[in-house]
Amino acid sequence: MLWHARGVDLWDELLRAALGEPMSPPSHGPNPGIVARTQLPAAEGLVRKASALPGVLEARGPDHGGTANLEVYFESPDEAGAESTRRQLRGIAGLKD
Repeated sequence: MLWHARGVDLWDELLRAALGEPMSPPSHGPNPGIVARTQLPAAEGLVRKASALPGVLEARGPDHGGTANLEVYFESPDEAGAESTRRQLRGIAGLKD
């Protein structure tokens, strides 16, 4: 999440600190809006569908994430937009609010 929000790979920076190396510069400036993450059930074709939604930064399945679910990171300029994207993601996964 820090990668998408601030351009910092936290695990990389922790490794650098452990090795006594200097911090690397962020890959990009801070995201001016909201960056959020949600999890959806892992289902065939859902990574592709989620990735196609506006505002989705990354969608990764269990084979590339830290959980048995699909993890989706997305951005929005405000809370209402973030909630709308979350609802859309749940909808394409067949989930009800």
